[in-house]
Amino acid sequence: MIINLRKKWGSEIDHYVSEVRRHPAWWEKYDSGWDSEESDLEAIFLGSVFSVMPSGKYYVVGLTSNQSWRDVVQDYHFTELLEQKFEQQDWWVEAGEGDPTDLFLVRRSTNGEKTKKDPGPKTVQG
Repeated sequence: MIINLRKKWGSEIDHYVSEVRRHPAWWEKYDSGWDSEESDLEAIFLGSVFSVMPSGKYYVVGLTSNQSWRDVVQDYHFTELLEQKFEQQDWWVEAGEGDPTDLFLVRRSTNGEKTKKDPGPKTVQG
């Protein structure tokens, strides 16, 4: 069953990735609230945990009683697949600073600034 779900989720995530790549204007300036040096971040609001996660539930491991084992397993596999697909694009998911149930897709700005893959200018030793 998980294999079929991963296949379904994978195609849905792939479709979302292609839509994001086709609509660069969706990205907005983003302040994660963690580090002032990260002012080159951009983000897209993915939605609430309640609408994004397969279980539709928000929980804290060991503290929440409304999660079934099935919920935990499905959310785990979905999150793992989501992170794998987004990492291929140099994107990641962050929870909202004010509301931890909000999920944001985040990346470094691509407006002519360095990205994680850009090692910077090469120097010639003479």
